[in-house]
Amino acid sequence: MVNPRIEREIDRVLNVVTRAHKLFGGDTPPADPPAFTPRRDLEDNLGRGHFCR
Repeated sequence: MVNPRIEREIDRVLNVVTRAHKLFGGDTPPADPPAFTPRRDLEDNLGRGHFCR
C-alpha cells in the first residue's frame, strides 16, 4: 500500500509534467530553429585575437 500523501504528490508532479509537455510542443519538432540560436562559428570569434599571446 502506498502512502496517500505520496500518491497526491505523484499526481501533482505528473500534472505539471503533462502541462509542460503540452506547452512546449511535446513530440512535435520545430519548423524553424529558434531565433536565439547562435552562429556556428561563434566560439571561433569570441576572443577576436585579443586573448592570443
